[in-house]
Amino acid sequence: MKTQRINSDSIPTSKGTYLLFLSNTKSQKINIGKQGDFLFPSGLLVYVGSALGAGGLRGRISHHLRVNRKCHWHIDYLLQKMPVFQVLYSENPSRLEHEWAMLLERIPELNIPMKRFGASDCQCASHLFHIPSKIKTINIELKFKRIFKVNFCGEIHQMLNEMNVH
Repeated sequence: MKTQRINSDSIPTSKGTYLLFLSNTKSQKINIGKQGDFLFPSGLLVYVGSALGAGGLRGRISHHLRVNRKCHWHIDYLLQKMPVFQVLYSENPSRLEHEWAMLLERIPELNIPMKRFGASDCQCASHLFHIPSKIKTINIELKFKRIFKVNFCGEIHQMLNEMNVH
């Protein structure tokens, strides 16, 4: 499987909301700090976050991309076991992560692998979603394009093909 290093220098320092796409090549049980152990299925995981503090998007995403990071958020535990292969962000000083999480929750093909993941400070069901291996990726690509008004999902299709998960 090919993985690509994301250059965080090109990410702006403005505030915003982002999606991290993680590649989980095999089902694995991962300890999520005080929450305990959870089984995360193989395939792609999509995490929704916001970067509204100092450093903005570049600071937060750079933290997530660091290899040796302290586990501060739920996502940090996952990132010790699987790489980020794609980042999507929107520059906006408003907190959109909850709206984005609710939009992702409405896509019937997506699953929630761990309830309340990344959502301990809000009412969202989760900020982490799983793209199951048996779905047709073209449907997901079209839905992401329609919801987020971007064209970035070709790499998702390629990654799923490389992982042989569909």
